[in-house]
Amino acid sequence: YEDNEPTVLPMMVNYVLSRPGYAGAPISTVLDGVIGRLLDMSFAAVDTTTITLTHCIHDLVSHPPDMYAHPIMEQAREALAANNGVWSAAALSSLTLLDSFIKESQRLHPIGQLLSQRKILDPAGVTLMPAEGFEGAKPVHVPYGAVTQMPLWGIHVDGGVYESPLLFKGWRFVEDRVVSSQPSDRFLSFGHGKHACPGRHLALVVVKLFLLEFLERFEYKEVERPKDWQMGFMFNAVPDMKTNVWIRPRKKETGVAA
Repeated sequence: YEDNEPTVLPMMVNYVLSRPGYAGAPISTVLDGVIGRLLDMSFAAVDTTTITLTHCIHDLVSHPPDMYAHPIMEQAREALAANNGVWSAAALSSLTLLDSFIKESQRLHPIGQLLSQRKILDPAGVTLMPAEGFEGAKPVHVPYGAVTQMPLWGIHVDGGVYESPLLFKGWRFVEDRVVSSQPSDRFLSFGHGKHACPGRHLALVVVKLFLLEFLERFEYKEVERPKDWQMGFMFNAVPDMKTNVWIRPRKKETGVAA
């Protein structure tokens, strides 16, 4: 770290000490506060990354290998060879096919229908102006104290935003200049604005490397795409944890991830 920037743990300790009830408290109390923050981070990072990865695997094995798996690996091998056999951030970013596939999987299988709950704190409220393409719509005034959320699912399956929105198209975003780690007002799986998921870049690196290794080392039998579990209104796209995926090691295991 440059300029003595703090690492995550000191930042957490400083954050906990700044909260009411922790300044001057016994060390055991401070430790409990830090542990609580670590558990919050683990829940936010591990569960969401695992869910995204599982959805990607379900979407892979529910299509013939020639349709998505083989083109993804062909592009990956070319990128790896051009980067002296080592994955870098730039090399991973060049995988437009894999990036598009992951983004499409996230689009159709988001964490929930709504996202980013916010409360209006301005006593005068907030007036929302029509977005681009909706200039004819009237402004909407949201009063003080109201709670708002983004209609993630509604936007992701809106026919005015996406062509054939309920159809999985793995290459839908290949020509899109907005990469999967960059939130936008039409792709909200990581939130939007200054409060977008801060760990999205690392999460996508993990998902990409895992999928590349999976595809390089294993072959699969095509199966019907399992239906997602519905867990209430908020969490409506949890992958089926009881489904069977048929895979076996390839005869030649060369490995693609480094």
